[in-house]
Amino acid sequence: MLQQSLQLGRFSLWRLLTSLTLAVLAFGCGSSLRERTVSTVTVTETSPSTVDLDDLLDGLATAAPRKLLWVERERDVYDANLVARDLERIERFYRAQGYYDVKVVAARVTAVGERQVAIEVDVTPGPRVTVRKVVSDASAILELSREARFEYKKVREPTPGQPFTESRLDRYETELLRTLKESGYAYAKVDVKATVDLNARAADILVSMKPGRLSRIGEIRVVGLKQIPESKVRAALSLERGALYSEEEQQDAKEALENMQLFTRVEVTPDLSNPEATDVPVLVTLQEDQLRRLTLGGGTIVDALKLEAHVRTGWEHKNFLGGARKLSIDVTSGVDLYPNRLENLDRLFEKPTNAFWILESSVSLEQPAIFNGRTKGVIKAGFSRRPVLYSLKDTDVPEEQNVIGYHRPSGQVGLERSFFGQRILFRPSYNLEARVPFMYQGTRPDGLDTVWVSFPRLFMLFQALPGDISEDRNKRDFSVSFRSTIELAGVSVDGRRYLGGSVSDLKLEPEVRGVAPIFPRRNHPEQRAGNLTIAGRLKFGFLLAPDYGRSLRTDNPDPSGNVTADQLKLLSRAFYSGGANSNRGYAQNGISPHGPVGFLVPTTINCVDEPEAAGCIRPLGGFTQWEASLELRYAALYPITLVLFADAADVSRDIGRLQFKYPHLSVGPGVRYESPVGPIRLDLGVRVPRAQAWGERDLPADNSHGPPPGQQPELLGFPAALQLAIGDAF
Repeated sequence: MLQQSLQLGRFSLWRLLTSLTLAVLAFGCGSSLRERTVSTVTVTETSPSTVDLDDLLDGLATAAPRKLLWVERERDVYDANLVARDLERIERFYRAQGYYDVKVVAARVTAVGERQVAIEVDVTPGPRVTVRKVVSDASAILELSREARFEYKKVREPTPGQPFTESRLDRYETELLRTLKESGYAYAKVDVKATVDLNARAADILVSMKPGRLSRIGEIRVVGLKQIPESKVRAALSLERGALYSEEEQQDAKEALENMQLFTRVEVTPDLSNPEATDVPVLVTLQEDQLRRLTLGGGTIVDALKLEAHVRTGWEHKNFLGGARKLSIDVTSGVDLYPNRLENLDRLFEKPTNAFWILESSVSLEQPAIFNGRTKGVIKAGFSRRPVLYSLKDTDVPEEQNVIGYHRPSGQVGLERSFFGQRILFRPSYNLEARVPFMYQGTRPDGLDTVWVSFPRLFMLFQALPGDISEDRNKRDFSVSFRSTIELAGVSVDGRRYLGGSVSDLKLEPEVRGVAPIFPRRNHPEQRAGNLTIAGRLKFGFLLAPDYGRSLRTDNPDPSGNVTADQLKLLSRAFYSGGANSNRGYAQNGISPHGPVGFLVPTTINCVDEPEAAGCIRPLGGFTQWEASLELRYAALYPITLVLFADAADVSRDIGRLQFKYPHLSVGPGVRYESPVGPIRLDLGVRVPRAQAWGERDLPADNSHGPPPGQQPELLGFPAALQLAIGDAF
């Protein structure tokens, strides 16, 4: 709250007379400027201040034309009454920033052409009020427990000489109240007032507190349940009767119930009606969601390697056999029209020569509160069959290509545990996968054996959500996350794999992501981010494979015999870059060491005698990977978002050696449309000349970092790729 010294009332009277005079002038102008629209609204300061004029203009009722790109979407009709009230809003805005001597010294409404007006306002901010002293409530502080006094002292109070703002005063009051409530004082009341001495341009801040009784959680009642067992709800709440009162714990409990995805309504409400009670009852109100759901749909997917049409069906039961178990069954079946793809327009529209049947199916069972209230157990089983597709050159004949496919049965048993409102997430699991090769097209070569992979995996996520880094409205969208995946397969010791399977390796994939606002304002309430943001990511991949991969590390691989078995293992575990979610200037898996793959040779070429023939070259994968992406996102045109991006990546055959000499730099524009199923995005990635390999004109001719320019896909003759996908790139 704010109180001003009474002896300074004459200044308020002067401001009132000034506002009335300006309003009369505005009304007088309005009689001759009716039915005109507003062309521009500008505020000019006669002396500098720290006020954000963009925020000031955003809060006015009279606004300049709203535009979609350069096309005007909407104009405000000039209204003298609104202009008069806006003059008062301008002064109030400055006073809230500490400029109590602010004066609107001029307001001009000028005709622009025959149907528009321009509004100009001149403001003299005057000197800024600063904090003179802060007086705390010493007697109330002595009533606090020792732990509460320690937390109270940690709250940063305004310091003498600091600029005074009403928003900072409100934040100080809110933080003090939060600190007391988190220390167990459920009935605490805090009142922070400021008395402003306009003669001295100083503000005296007075803090008064009533901590009330130290409280604990009392009876916890759960209402609204019909089929979900109450025991699972209480386990997820993790609130215990007798625990020290905390509103953050209650908010965390609410988020845990929401994350169960069982309820359409979740409310956790403490009963603070009796300030004399030391036990605070808590009421949990729930409304169950539809527990059974059948879905049926279909769609198409087109990208640089495929044109796919499919149908999808699924069934979900959120209380399977009771106990809030969630059973999900999903099946997707369709065809891949070969060789149609977005690699170039000729391939997209040519008549398909084959139709490959594809299948994706999965069954998962989730059990909440398996060990404690916040730990979830997961069992999954899946089966899929898909072709392994590669980029085709203009001279390649689709009917003559060998196209291999894989039956992929898989199983997983795991746990999931989150902390601090999903800011920390651990997901350990044990996985068993198999790749059973077969031929979609062509003759099955010798040596195609099944590859089994048995491995534990640990996924970790640490993230700061919007609002965690800064509570400032202009900085709330700052977010940063670190995620990492660790896989340990086989564990081979003296030739024996203790975890079974066909391979032994250690796979590490750390990644950092961040988003920073440039213009945080949102033109539409449903925007996921501010009008202009910048986002980036940096990812590394390391594969340590002691018992396979010799064909990749050898200078002259032999595409026969054991090389086929080795390449099959690499296809299952090696790193690749390129594609819609990686480097968008390249086709899927286009960045990696390339060479002849023994089981994918075209029927018309003898790749044993001609291993460097263009038709023999395919991605082999690599042991070490790095990827980096940067995006500038303009979201003010909701539901359209415009993007400028830059991607870089490299995959090498050297174990543990990052090579930044070959960045494969791609840049380009993109567009996203916010649809009910997620953002649909289209990106055009252009490979930058002389930036694929620093200091060299082209990539190495030995294909160790990808095919040379003559063998890379092009779009209308340009070194570019078009990527269409659903979901953000990162």
